[in-house]
Amino acid sequence: MNETTKNILNFDPIATAEALIGKRHEDWDVETDGMAALGLAMVTNQSKREHLESIGDTHFGITWQEFIEIAKAYGFKCGFCHKFIGTGWLDKKGVEEEEIIFFHEEKGLILHAESFDGKSVNSAKVYGEVKINETLEEKQWDALTGCSHGGNGNGTMHFDVDVREGFRFHLDAVSEAFEFSTSWTKVPFLWFLNYMDTKKKNYNYEKINKQKIKACTSEVQKIIFG
Repeated sequence: MNETTKNILNFDPIATAEALIGKRHEDWDVETDGMAALGLAMVTNQSKREHLESIGDTHFGITWQEFIEIAKAYGFKCGFCHKFIGTGWLDKKGVEEEEIIFFHEEKGLILHAESFDGKSVNSAKVYGEVKINETLEEKQWDALTGCSHGGNGNGTMHFDVDVREGFRFHLDAVSEAFEFSTSWTKVPFLWFLNYMDTKKKNYNYEKINKQKIKACTSEVQKIIFG
C-alpha cells in the first residue's frame, strides 16, 4: 500500500482545521474560522488531485474518457454499455450520457459507473467478494478503509468502494490483503441505476438491476451469480 497516497486520501481538513482553530466546527465564526477552513480544504483538494493525477489514478475532475482508460488498463472489460439522455449541469435536455458495467474476470470485480454532462464522472463503484478467516488482520482492516463491507456468514465478505478517487490505490490495497472470490457466493446489495433512472416516478431498483444484469455479458452474470 502506498503510504503517501493513503495519507492524502485519508486526510480530514475539517478535523485538522478544528485542531488548528481550537474549536469544533459547530462553534466556528463563519467569516473568520469558516474561511480559514475553506482555504485549507481547497489547498488539500488541489494537492490530492495533483498527487493522484501524477500517479495515474482517478481524481475528482477527471474526464469520463480518462476514467474509462484507467479502468481498462487495470484489467476491466466491458460487460454492458448503455447510452442515455441526461440533463447535465443546467437541467438541460438532450445531453448524451454513458453508463457502463465492467468486469474483472481474474478478481471477480464488477464496476458500475456513469458519466455526467457527457464528459465527467458522476458515480463509480466497484463491487467484489473476498475470502476471510474468523478475525481480520490489521493489514486487512487497513485495506478496507473507504470501503463498505459485511460478512456473508460463509467465510467470505462482500465489499464495495467508491473509485472516483484512488481507483488503483483502493483495489491494489484490497488485492494485497485478501484473496478474491472470482464468482460470488452471495449476491450483495447492488445499485446499477443511472441518475435518470431515479427520476422516474415509483422506480423499482431491483427490477432495473435485473434488466441491466440480464443485458450484460455472460462473464458478468457468472461473477455475480456463480
